[in-house]
Amino acid sequence: SFNMLDTFYESGGNFIDIANFYQGGDSERWVGEWMLQRQNRDEIVLSTKYTMGYTMFGPQKIKSNFQGNHAKSLRLSVNASLEKLQTDYIDLLYVHMWDFTTSVEEVMRSLNHLVASGKVLYLGVSDTPAWVVVKCNAFARANGLTPFSVYQGHWSCAFRDFERDILPMCESEGMGLAPWGVLGRGQF
Repeated sequence: SFNMLDTFYESGGNFIDIANFYQGGDSERWVGEWMLQRQNRDEIVLSTKYTMGYTMFGPQKIKSNFQGNHAKSLRLSVNASLEKLQTDYIDLLYVHMWDFTTSVEEVMRSLNHLVASGKVLYLGVSDTPAWVVVKCNAFARANGLTPFSVYQGHWSCAFRDFERDILPMCESEGMGLAPWGVLGRGQF
């Protein structure tokens, strides 16, 4: 994987998007080792995600603290990601998906705490209904908290649901887009 990252970087690439549970957490570990060996952390825009059960195959008996949008899951996940990535900050942290059990208030206050502490620079949200994102950003703005600035979702010429609600929402909210699956997972 280092050869692939080297080629990407040498070709001018600098945005790396991973998640705490991709490849069982190994993707964060690989990227962290690569950045440390290459001494290029500050040249990289690094995004990762939390929410999914990143310890599902680990030794922990109680898994509920390591998944979902709640404050404890966020804290544990970000601390684990920072350790695996061998860095003291994440450029862009995504809520990987909305869990529909944690309140907007808890999520946005917890995320803002990470921004205020310097562990996270920007906030993003992935695969979440537009109405939830608008509600989150409205709460954040009304309370002097950091709103979401990037939306990530599935979008390709074969999967265009993104265009109905997400694109207008992003335009209205002033959010950037980071779609996934744009090449149909290699099918186009």
